[in-house]
Amino acid sequence: DKTFLDKGLKRIDDSMGKAIQKGKLTQAERDAARSRLTGATEFSALADCDIIIEAITEDRAAKASLWKEVAKVAKK
Repeated sequence: DKTFLDKGLKRIDDSMGKAIQKGKLTQAERDAARSRLTGATEFSALADCDIIIEAITEDRAAKASLWKEVAKVAKK
């Protein structure tokens, strides 16, 4: 849901912020990378994606169900 999506994107932002502070990433690199990331809660949003990263609870049945739905809309 949107709450978990926002939380996950914030973790990415925080991680990239730490990398900038440590000199491992520039602000421009961070901005470029972040501009290529999009979160979604609707399967239809995945139709044109080249890479799909799932972040679902560690439950085999839930993961299998999720990937069945993803397969219906994602590119081969």
